[in-house]
Amino acid sequence: MKGLLKALCGLALAFGLIRATYDGPAIIWAKTYDSGAKDVPSGVAVDDNFVYVTGYSSNGTNDDFQTICYDKDGNLIWNKVYDSGAEDIAKGVAIDDNFVYVTGYSSKEMIADFRTICYDKDGNLVWNKTYDSGASESARGVAVDSEFVYVTGWGWSSNGTDHDFRTICYDKDGNIIWNKTYDSGSHDYANGVAVDDEFVYVTGSSFLNSQTICYDKDGNLIWDKVYDSDDINMALGVAVDDNFVYVTGISWNETNRDFQTICYDKEGNLQWEKAYDLEDEEGANGVAVDDEFVYVTGGSCNGPNWDYLTICYDKEGNLIWNAVYDRSFYDKAFGVAVDEQGYLYVTGSSIGLADQDFRTIKYDRTVGIDELPASGFKLDLGDPAPNPFRLSTDICYSLAHSGPVSLKVYDVSGRPVKILSSGIKASGYYAITWDGRDDLGRAVAPGVYFIRIQAGNHTATRKLIRVR
Repeated sequence: MKGLLKALCGLALAFGLIRATYDGPAIIWAKTYDSGAKDVPSGVAVDDNFVYVTGYSSNGTNDDFQTICYDKDGNLIWNKVYDSGAEDIAKGVAIDDNFVYVTGYSSKEMIADFRTICYDKDGNLVWNKTYDSGASESARGVAVDSEFVYVTGWGWSSNGTDHDFRTICYDKDGNIIWNKTYDSGSHDYANGVAVDDEFVYVTGSSFLNSQTICYDKDGNLIWDKVYDSDDINMALGVAVDDNFVYVTGISWNETNRDFQTICYDKEGNLQWEKAYDLEDEEGANGVAVDDEFVYVTGGSCNGPNWDYLTICYDKEGNLIWNAVYDRSFYDKAFGVAVDEQGYLYVTGSSIGLADQDFRTIKYDRTVGIDELPASGFKLDLGDPAPNPFRLSTDICYSLAHSGPVSLKVYDVSGRPVKILSSGIKASGYYAITWDGRDDLGRAVAPGVYFIRIQAGNHTATRKLIRVR
């Protein structure tokens, strides 16, 4: 029987009877935070239990850092305001196992300084540091590893003629370890920072081009790369995985602005570049990455209004989906984060009838999936049969190349239910039967489930329904 099933699977896959579509992610919740005045978010970070959003709020006299914490169900746990007595604008947030780090700048009488604060996970202030070179500077991004906190931004050069990247490394007690400037000879504005086990990556713009630089953990410059096209380019966010560096921002052409996302290898060699254009004005502000995908978020102007626009690429730069969120006449996303359970968090600004508010959305990228696009993929996943099923169902898939394969069943919340297959597989056609039981041997409840296969960087998913 299994041999016949494999043969039928092979015929269906070979003749293209299995097609691939993706409906995009489903919204789990969308939360508004309104302090009663203007609230402007800038970034989001996530750990196993909580979601942290930062930005600034007006107190009627000036602006203050505003940082809020949600649980994973979108319930507000705490919110904290930091007011130095000046204009305090938070621009980025990062977390480790114990602390939340927020960076931005404090400005008084037209002179701004870096300001970085550390909270514990209960929202208690642990330390507060300013950096003042004697000139005006603005922190824009923060990243953290097991030992250090890295803050980047820009400030006036020592000769007062242009702006330079400035990156500072703090220890976890807020002591400066090193402080580096980068000067291309023109105006340089750093906007984002990311870190891996060995290096620190800073991105921004130099004059009219995207500029990305790499330091080692001692602050020594390893490489610097300019992305120069016929358009004007500005990098605003950066993320890294084990193999690549992803930079996103804005590209201005002769007619409008587009999302622009660039992928470098860890030596700074360009791998791919993608522009995304809905034929409107678009601008990307943030990027996040997981084991499978790259997520970019920002805004799209659909005439008189702006909407959140979030897009997903695979690791080869193929577009998987795009999601537009439109709540008011002005909605623009500024930050994106992803957790290990497959949930995506996007934060941004929503302007209603009264004022401007934080608006944070939780997406489930596993819900609404039929199958990921087949173009460029090295695997195919067939429709389970029967579907719906009562006692058992058969699943077939094919691999064009040998390699590691993971085939799992998930429930609608994204939790894994059953591991059907895991290990190295040769190329060919495969068939497997699921008896409707979880990894503990218990029969699963009737409802909707998802069969998800991963082979290398490629995935595919099918919806499955169990009935009584």
